[in-house]
Amino acid sequence: MDLARKKISECSGPSLSLSALSLDANALSSLVPIMASKGISALILRENSLTSLPRSIADLSTLTTLDLSSNPIANIVDMANVASSIPNLRALSVDVDEEEAVALPLLIPSLSVLNGSAVGANAVRRNSSIAHQKQQQRNENPTLAVTGNINLTQVEDIYNMVKLLHGNGRRLEGKDDAKMDKAFRDHADAVFRRLRGSLSSLEEEFERSAETLMAKHGLFDVCFQEVISYTEKINPDLSRVLRKIRSAHTSMFQAFPPIVGEARDFSKSVVEEIRAESERGIQRVRADTIKETELLKADLSRSEMETNQLLEAAELLEEEVKTKDGEIEKLRRALKQARLENANMREQITSLDKLGGSGGSGKAFILRGKNNRTNLSFASDGQRKQQRQQESKVEQPLQVPLPPNPPSTPKEAASVDDERDLTIRNISLNQLMSFIEELYASKAKYDKKCAEGHLARETMEQHMYTFLNQRYGLRSLIVENASAVIKAVNMFSVESTDVAVFGKIIKNEIDEEFRFVIEQLKDSIKSLLHVALKAKNPNKPEDQIVKLSNSITSSTISHSLSSDIVGYMYNEEDSLTLRKMLDDEGRRAGGMEERRRAEREVTRGTPRSQDNEKQGGASKESTIPIPFPLFEKVLMDFQLLGHDRFLSKFRECFSRLDQDGDGILSEDDFITLCSLVGKPTTKGKVKVKERSDDELNNFLSAADPFNHSSITFSSAVACLSEDIVEQVMDMHDKQKRKKELDSRREGGMKKGVGDRMRRLVSL
Repeated sequence: MDLARKKISECSGPSLSLSALSLDANALSSLVPIMASKGISALILRENSLTSLPRSIADLSTLTTLDLSSNPIANIVDMANVASSIPNLRALSVDVDEEEAVALPLLIPSLSVLNGSAVGANAVRRNSSIAHQKQQQRNENPTLAVTGNINLTQVEDIYNMVKLLHGNGRRLEGKDDAKMDKAFRDHADAVFRRLRGSLSSLEEEFERSAETLMAKHGLFDVCFQEVISYTEKINPDLSRVLRKIRSAHTSMFQAFPPIVGEARDFSKSVVEEIRAESERGIQRVRADTIKETELLKADLSRSEMETNQLLEAAELLEEEVKTKDGEIEKLRRALKQARLENANMREQITSLDKLGGSGGSGKAFILRGKNNRTNLSFASDGQRKQQRQQESKVEQPLQVPLPPNPPSTPKEAASVDDERDLTIRNISLNQLMSFIEELYASKAKYDKKCAEGHLARETMEQHMYTFLNQRYGLRSLIVENASAVIKAVNMFSVESTDVAVFGKIIKNEIDEEFRFVIEQLKDSIKSLLHVALKAKNPNKPEDQIVKLSNSITSSTISHSLSSDIVGYMYNEEDSLTLRKMLDDEGRRAGGMEERRRAEREVTRGTPRSQDNEKQGGASKESTIPIPFPLFEKVLMDFQLLGHDRFLSKFRECFSRLDQDGDGILSEDDFITLCSLVGKPTTKGKVKVKERSDDELNNFLSAADPFNHSSITFSSAVACLSEDIVEQVMDMHDKQKRKKELDSRREGGMKKGVGDRMRRLVSL
């Protein structure tokens, strides 16, 4: 039924049975008569004068649509409470603001359409609008920023509904609205400050979630308090009940943090236990991994070293195989030629001996070999005797010793001897010096290792085989390379003092430490050269002195400089000897010997006195400069010769005790050596130096500190150096006294012969 715009102000009469009733644009102020109608599903009441809904409207059980727009509704909340009693109300149209539009769906649960829009879409639009406004407020006031996972909009919506309660269904205005808004903001700020402070010190996620939940409770609690405050005005009993509910609710939430703390402590203990167990497991795995890695590295290093040794040996064998046949044939031809030359030489010697024995002149030919050249010269009987004595003192060349494991059968020994005789290869001086330097470095490392590991020290000869064994590993290669080295030492000993020193160390004729004396001598020569140049050129700057010194060391040194250096380094007697040696070398280097022989050929047949007068100052000392390397070599040879003579008596005593000739004495032999070295303290046929037990123990501690009963030649020299000096000085004193005695005897004999001659003349 459509009764719109009929200017109806009141409804009265019997009950109606209608499905839809439109009474819009009338002046209705009451709906009581309509409540008796049955079956109304839609009731249109727009543009009337209705201020409220009667409670009897709940009797319209079939009503689904209600339009109250453009009516002066006094209290929206009361209207909503009445409308919520309509069981099937689905659509409602009423004039409300945004906050009331949000509250109505909460007050009327059955409502699905409000003012023509679905409640969900309306809520989304409303929430979006409110969220935008609140975001602007948060940007203006950072203290209102949401911390954690809190939906502040939901709290604000509920708080706005509480404000509607305080306004009796209308929005609060003025001071009351501002007061409630300020109270809410202050409370929210306090809650969020507390939450931010708590979250900054928490690491576990569940603790942060629990703290956020407590903050939510604090925000909703302010709404609860305002509801209690409102009910206190209208229903004190209900207010008391709500207060008790709030108190119980608050107590439950206050018990929540301790539970969370216990859970935190328990989780921490579990995590620490798991972490500790994991760390222990990791440490075990790491230790096992490191151990396995080290073992693998050691195996790999050993394998690489063995592989390198095998490769080096294979390369050497391959090279030797390529040249072996040619070298053998070449050496066989050389051996055959040498045998023929030896046979011819024996025949010449035999014939020369016959010639020397048949003449009465007392002269004969003597065969002298020097630098692989054969010279024939005349010599008197005295000269032949002196020559034989000198030849008896000539050093025997180094023999090729075998490595520690000798051949086990005569056939094997013969094969080794044949190989030694036929396949000894030649190596250059540079190759030999490189080998010597490597051997010295290896020996120094080995001596340090022996000192650290309390091992017995090796001689240089023993260590050479240890060094070659480490390099090649194969016995045939060890013998071959040792033979080549010893052959080169015999070949270059005259040419190089360093090689000569090495050869004497190998033969245990001088101590190993003497090589450092030679190096120090080289440095001293260059330092003294620099000082002498500085003294002769005091006005020259240092850099020019250095350049001048370098030019001399790379060319020749003058006679005056060499004399100054020798005079500074040695005493008068040694200086005279060295100057004479240098003069001889200077004359040979300058070709004076050749010129003198040429002059003799020209003056052959003239009296010798006239020949000497023509030669003038031939006997004078030479002033020709000599090559600096030759100058160094003369001084080093002189130093080596002096040290060799210095150790001669000690070497003789050591050799008598060293029966096997390996350069090592046992403890008992060393004690015997101690009594033979030094100035004798006993008289009689056997003169020895008596030693106390403490003195012998000190010697043994120095020479054999780890009690291996193994004392090398070099260790013995280092230990007994003072006694060797004492022994040498004693020998010099004896020789000096003997010379004086012989001189006095010779003078007495000459005096007696003169007296007898004078008596015979007087007769």
